[in-house]
Amino acid sequence: MRSLWTITQACTWIATKDERLVNVVSGEDLVEGDITVSARTPLPDDDSSRPSSARVSEALPILLEALKSGAIQCYGRAQGTGNPAEIPAEMWSAVIADPSIASELSAPKGRLINGQTWWDLLRVWDMQAMMLWRRPRRRQSANIYAMDFLPDSLGEAIWKERRQRMLAGQAPMDLVVGADGLPDRGDVTLVEALSWRALGKALPVAAWSADMKLEQADEAYAQARNDYANALYRFREARRQMKASGERHPSEPTVIGRGVAAKMAVESREREKAALAEFRLQASWRQLVYDVYEEVRTKQNFPADDMNFAQRLADRAEQELFSAFLRGELVCLGRKDAIVPAWEALPKDYFRFPIGIRLNHNILEPMDQASIDDHKMIMEHIANWVDLRVGVADLRRWAGRQSRAIPFEEMASVKGVISVPERRFEYVNLGRLEALRQFTDSKYDLRKLVERI
Repeated sequence: MRSLWTITQACTWIATKDERLVNVVSGEDLVEGDITVSARTPLPDDDSSRPSSARVSEALPILLEALKSGAIQCYGRAQGTGNPAEIPAEMWSAVIADPSIASELSAPKGRLINGQTWWDLLRVWDMQAMMLWRRPRRRQSANIYAMDFLPDSLGEAIWKERRQRMLAGQAPMDLVVGADGLPDRGDVTLVEALSWRALGKALPVAAWSADMKLEQADEAYAQARNDYANALYRFREARRQMKASGERHPSEPTVIGRGVAAKMAVESREREKAALAEFRLQASWRQLVYDVYEEVRTKQNFPADDMNFAQRLADRAEQELFSAFLRGELVCLGRKDAIVPAWEALPKDYFRFPIGIRLNHNILEPMDQASIDDHKMIMEHIANWVDLRVGVADLRRWAGRQSRAIPFEEMASVKGVISVPERRFEYVNLGRLEALRQFTDSKYDLRKLVERI
């Protein structure tokens, strides 16, 4: 994940090439950065490129030259107001790398003078600095006993991008549903019912948890690749040592060591294959969700820049389902115990509370607007129901007669908010009222009556 560095942190990277020290330097004063870095006890690592007497302030001229040339971008607030914006490279031409202005340049109210324009809260992207001033990287530490390895965020970002490119052509998961978007089963999960009502297809929990699991699968695959590379390195090293010994009949410990290394390499390779399969599986689920989104966007003509249309559809579908549960048109089934395979109907009154459907777990949880008492009630009673389900035949019947307008007398409190539809009430027949105005053959004066009406 990319982050923004202060000027002091960028100069610390240029001077030390040590990301651990960058994280330690939290202030924005270069002099303070010098003191912090010089007082820091050297940590064990495999990189001797960091000089022991590195000074953060001495890196300022190097950073300024890069800013002037446009090799790296800096962001700040013009005149100390508004949102941060990129500072044009030509604005840096008036800045002089003078140690006396170093701390002022990086201070929160520091001014970069060019005529009447100045900026504060100066920030640069960490990856840009790492790419421009690279630290020599090694795949494995030379000191096998070192417990504090130098972090390599740049390398991790590059390797992660390569892994993501592997998924560019990944096919979406094959979702088995009928023409109406529902599967041919007796019931579906509440998450599938919500997905069907909102997007037209019953997407299972696995699809909605793909984003989170994909990140975990990516990390697991990266670790499995590293483990396999290390195991393969040890096997090749053991084989090389056996050949270098020149013995016609190697000793038993040498043969056993080579065999153990070969076994570990084979096992590591199998774990890498399993991790890659899981990585592709979660990518397929994620691609399925993306494809369904685009299909809905095309059919309903949502603009390309409308990023929240799916959330709006889900919120509306959730309210419709909860209203149906509350009125008894649909029944939500669940289990109080995840071990016991016995489903019961959830009480209808549950759906008066400010609750929402947690897509990646198929449970009900409190909404943000829930009060403290409601939150406690929901967590103690409602959120304990798991594996929520709705009958497929009931869903089809309900959708067939469902209309957008809900009768006022059947309207109830949904998610803790009483919804009152816009409705016109006509208590007097307008034709009869006009007849009263025209009626004159009477001993009674009807004008006041008509005016009151």
